[in-house]
Amino acid sequence: MFEKLKNVLSEITAKEKPSICDKLIKNKTARTVFDVLGYIAALLLPLVCFAQAELLGTGSRAWFLEFLSTQTKVALFSIGLLYLIYFLLVLIFRKLTVPAFILWGTTAALPIASYMKYSTTGDYLYPWDFQQTGNVDLLLEYSNAKIPFIFIVTVFAVLCGCLFIAFTAPSVRVKYFVRLPVLALTIVICFFS
Repeated sequence: MFEKLKNVLSEITAKEKPSICDKLIKNKTARTVFDVLGYIAALLLPLVCFAQAELLGTGSRAWFLEFLSTQTKVALFSIGLLYLIYFLLVLIFRKLTVPAFILWGTTAALPIASYMKYSTTGDYLYPWDFQQTGNVDLLLEYSNAKIPFIFIVTVFAVLCGCLFIAFTAPSVRVKYFVRLPVLALTIVICFFS
């Protein structure tokens, strides 16, 4: 019975190439610790990206903490939505490095653009503002907003987390014929719920 289970698991489990961490660290215990830390970092990344996005969007740590205490349901919904997007990206790419950088890039770029627009015009960034992407150079000349130092620190800190995820290279070791139906089912459930 265990032999059949082992055969089924080997059929759906994808083979992995060694990561940079595997090549540099030869001690098996240390490598295992780094692997576990990589999975923990990948699991916490959407939560950290939510904090990054809210902090960058408001430009104030005090406002961010007030938002968490007064709008807890909205914050939980936003975190859940980020985790859902991250889950879908993981199902598509299998390796957690690419979804980590996609999530980091969007949760850094969009709030900074919104902050810059708000500081220039007094209005936040909306989806229809992307129609004016051809005029970005003109808009940047008009903008007199300075990027606060905390923005640079926050973006760099989350980038370091993404680089750690890339170093340890965690992945979902399931082949595509299992991942893609789960992806389709998740999208259908989200669409019809």
